[in-house]
Amino acid sequence: MVNRFTSAIQEKNVAELEVHMTNDIVLLTPSGDPIVGRDVVKALCSRIFSKFNICKHTDFAVKTSDERTTVIVHAHHFIGLTSVNGGVVVEWRGSVVAVLRYENGQWKVARILSLVSGPRVEM
Repeated sequence: MVNRFTSAIQEKNVAELEVHMTNDIVLLTPSGDPIVGRDVVKALCSRIFSKFNICKHTDFAVKTSDERTTVIVHAHHFIGLTSVNGGVVVEWRGSVVAVLRYENGQWKVARILSLVSGPRVEM
């Protein structure tokens, strides 16, 4: 599931991302207020995807709960953003902690704490 989620980001596939998000997903970033809800996260992704090409590399480790109802994923990201109009690669690096929840027969992303940072870019 984590591989499919990160592939959907790299492929700019909002419909595939939506499949892997809970309705009440929360995205926490170092640069602002919490981003809450599937529709809001989808809108953010759509804006980013329309402006940037994405090169992404992720190394991750997974830890499940004893009840197998939640999973915590620790990841280290390298993200390269390039304007769709060309230009230099803007590099972002850092760690991410994600909480996955088992819902309706599949794992979905419920919470993301992103400590990924880099130069300011207009989203």
